[in-house]
Amino acid sequence: MKRIKMKSLLSGLVLSVCLSASAQNVKDQLSVPAINFGSQTFKLSGTQHPGNNHYKQIYLPNNEKQNNFNSMIQIEVVYGEDSVQNIFQQKINELESLKKKDKLCDYTTVKNPDTGEYQINFTSSYEKNKKTSLVEWNSYRYKVISGQDGTNGIILFAITKRASGKNCTAFIEEIKSNRENWTSSIKNFNLPNIKPIE
Repeated sequence: MKRIKMKSLLSGLVLSVCLSASAQNVKDQLSVPAINFGSQTFKLSGTQHPGNNHYKQIYLPNNEKQNNFNSMIQIEVVYGEDSVQNIFQQKINELESLKKKDKLCDYTTVKNPDTGEYQINFTSSYEKNKKTSLVEWNSYRYKVISGQDGTNGIILFAITKRASGKNCTAFIEEIKSNRENWTSSIKNFNLPNIKPIE
């Protein structure tokens, strides 16, 4: 199984992902073995536990592979952090920098004053031989949560949709037509109940 580098979801982009184990051997760390989103079921496909207070999990549909997927859900949880606004601003700064290099990079933001949640929806791309070879649409939803011991933390619920090669042009048009509905569905999704498994 090909291993691909993973960047932190709380601050990094998701044009590449590393999975810590094959789907057959992966161990659920957050009591969330699968996620039903829309008409699809996403099953746990990879995990990382970088520190005692830091968890990452990746979910894919049944018919998609770790190194060649079209849709992915990611959950990242960091306990001991509660400044969603700072992380949100870091992401905006990162995207503003990316826009100088990526002609397709664009983003919108949603702030929910009632829940204190922040959401960033962005498009990014990758070029090979001066041609667009990969296009992604991502939505990152950040929220403060309380751990079992009462310690606050931040959960990132992220969805990635992407296309590669000759499918990029059609996918760019699909993003334009559907991003408002995609954004709304993620904003209104009931986040899973997180219970770390030690």
